[in-house]
Amino acid sequence: MMAPNDLTGLLAPLIALQRLLARFDDRGMVIGGVAASLLGKPRLTADVDAVMLVSTDDLPRLIEAVERSVLYPLGEVAIRLPTPEDLIIFKAVAHRPKDLLDIQAIIAGHPTLDRERIR
Repeated sequence: MMAPNDLTGLLAPLIALQRLLARFDDRGMVIGGVAASLLGKPRLTADVDAVMLVSTDDLPRLIEAVERSVLYPLGEVAIRLPTPEDLIIFKAVAHRPKDLLDIQAIIAGHPTLDRERIR
């Protein structure tokens, strides 16, 4: 798992994003390279990706993922992340080479995944 000091350059944006998510009842979460690094194997990333829900009527499947999200401790703050299973689903949809590598790392780091949910 990634140590907090590995995210030094992204810590301020992560804190700001988490504050924004909290203001909107945590209806969003950090995804992308930061989430993959924290839940799988650390990798270089230069940005912070997030998903935030503003219309519950149009996004029932994403709402379920956000409701399933968890606060991940990162030093003195906590960052809202998807479950490893949900991040694998997001990564599989994007299906880029780096997403497939992230999926492999997440699987390696979480041997008790809910494989039925992923299917």
